[in-house]
Amino acid sequence: MASLDRKNGSFIVLISLNGKQKKIYTGLKDRREADRLAEKIQRLADSKRNEMNLTESGLAEWVKKLETGNSKVYEKLVSLGLLEQKEKVLTLADVCKHYLKRSEKRGERTQNKYERTVKLLYRYFGQNKPVAEITTDDAYVFDEWFKTAPLNTRTGKDPETGKPNPPRPYATYTVNRELVNIKSVFGYALKLGVIQFNPFAVIQAGSDGDSDNKTYVPAPVVLEVIQAETTLLKWKVIMALGRFAGCRGASDLCLLEWGDIVFSDGDKKGKITLKGKTKPGTIPLSPVLENLLREWQGEAILQEIDSQKVFPEINKNTNVWEMTKKSIEKAGKEVWLNPWYSLRDSFCIDVLDLHLDPKSYSHICRHSMQTAMKYYQKYTEHREKIAGVSMEKSPLWIDFGSVGDTFEADFPQESGETLAEYRSLEEMKRGIKWGIVRGLNRGLQGGLFNVLDVQRIKREIIDMLENTALEEIQDPQKKPLAISCKRAGIPGIGLEPMTR
Repeated sequence: MASLDRKNGSFIVLISLNGKQKKIYTGLKDRREADRLAEKIQRLADSKRNEMNLTESGLAEWVKKLETGNSKVYEKLVSLGLLEQKEKVLTLADVCKHYLKRSEKRGERTQNKYERTVKLLYRYFGQNKPVAEITTDDAYVFDEWFKTAPLNTRTGKDPETGKPNPPRPYATYTVNRELVNIKSVFGYALKLGVIQFNPFAVIQAGSDGDSDNKTYVPAPVVLEVIQAETTLLKWKVIMALGRFAGCRGASDLCLLEWGDIVFSDGDKKGKITLKGKTKPGTIPLSPVLENLLREWQGEAILQEIDSQKVFPEINKNTNVWEMTKKSIEKAGKEVWLNPWYSLRDSFCIDVLDLHLDPKSYSHICRHSMQTAMKYYQKYTEHREKIAGVSMEKSPLWIDFGSVGDTFEADFPQESGETLAEYRSLEEMKRGIKWGIVRGLNRGLQGGLFNVLDVQRIKREIIDMLENTALEEIQDPQKKPLAISCKRAGIPGIGLEPMTR
C-alpha cells in the first residue's frame, strides 16, 4: 500500500514498484487530500499490474483532472511508467513563448512591439488554440478581419460634441507592419523546428508599398519652416536634427545628451552622436544644425536648466509627428507627406547620393545598405540626370556614326592639317566629319543642346555629306574656305573655318 511521508510541510507519497520504493512529491499540505491522492496512485499501480486500462479501473476522469490540476505529479507518474506519455498539443501560446523569448535580448521598444503582436494573435485565436489547426485559410480570414475591423481606438474627439470618435480600422501602414510581425512569429517557430509550416507565409504583407509614400523634402523647404517666426526654438532644433542628422524621433531625442555633441573649434569640425533604438551613429554637424544647437544651449543656460539631456522634457512617447505638422501649418506652408518621417528619409537619400562606402553610410544613417536599397534608393529625376552625364563619359557614347560607319584610327586629328594637304575628296570629307565632331562636343559640354539634339544633327550632317557636294562660299584663291550647312537646316553649329 502507498504510504505518506512529510518534508518541509508537504506530503510525499511512498509507493513500491517492482520491489523498489519510489517517492512522489505531491506539493500538498492537507493530509486528507494527500491520503486521497495516495489511494488513487495505489489503484493506478494495481490496474497497471493487472493490465487494466484507465476506463476499466475508473481512473480516466481523475487522470484527466490530474493532468491540468497537478502537472508535476502527472509528469512523475509518466516517468514511473504508471501513465503513458501523452503527445502534447502545441498551442499558440507555446509558439509565442519562443517569439517573446527572442525579444529579451532587444530593447524595450522592441519588446513592446513583440508583446503587441502576441496580444493581437491571442485576441483573435486565443492562447490555447492548437497551432496544427491554424491553416492558410484561417490566415486569409484573419488578414481580412484585421484590415477591416474597427480596432483603432486612438481616434480623438469629435470637435462638435467633444465625445470620443468611434473606433476605426487601422491604417494600411499599421496593418502591413503587424502582418509582417505575425509572419515572423510563425517563421521563427518554423526555424526552431517547433512547427512544420508557416500558415501566414501566403499573406502578402510588407512595408514595400509604403516606400512610395516617402517624400523627399528639399532642405530649403525645411529651412523656410525653421526660420519662420511662428516656429518655437525647440522645434527648430528638433526639425533640424531630423533633416540634417537623420534623427529618428522621440527614441533618439529622449536619450540625446550635451556630451553627445562636439561643437566646431577652429579646423576641428563638429559632430553629433545619436544613440536611439539602434547602434549609435556619429554624424558631422551641418552649419544650420550647429547654430541652432548653440542657440538652444544658450537658452538652457539662461533658464538655468541643470540637465545633461538636451531635451529633458521629451520621453519615448512624445508625438514629434504631430508637433512637426503644427509647426509647418503655423509657418503657412503646405504640409508634406509624413511630416516627421520625411525629414529622416530625405537625410538618408542625400547621404546615399554621396556614394560613400557601405560602412560609412551604414554608420551615419544607422541602417544597413539592404535597407537603403529597399526604402531609399529610387530612380528619381535627379538620379536620371546624373546617370545621363555619367553615361555620356562612358564607352556607351563613343560611336558617333551609324552602325558600320565608325571613324578610322588614321582620321586627321587636331594637328593643324589644311584642306590642301588632303589628297582626295574622301579624305576631305573625313576631315570635315572630325571638325563637326569637335563642334558638337563643345556644344554638348557647353549646354547648347542635349544628347537627343546631337543624334538628330548627326543624322542630318551625315546625310548632307553623302548626298550633297561641297560648296565654296568665297574664291578659294583669296578667301578662307568654309563648309555650307544651309541645306542641312542646322545653321550656326559653331564649326571653325578651315584655311588652306
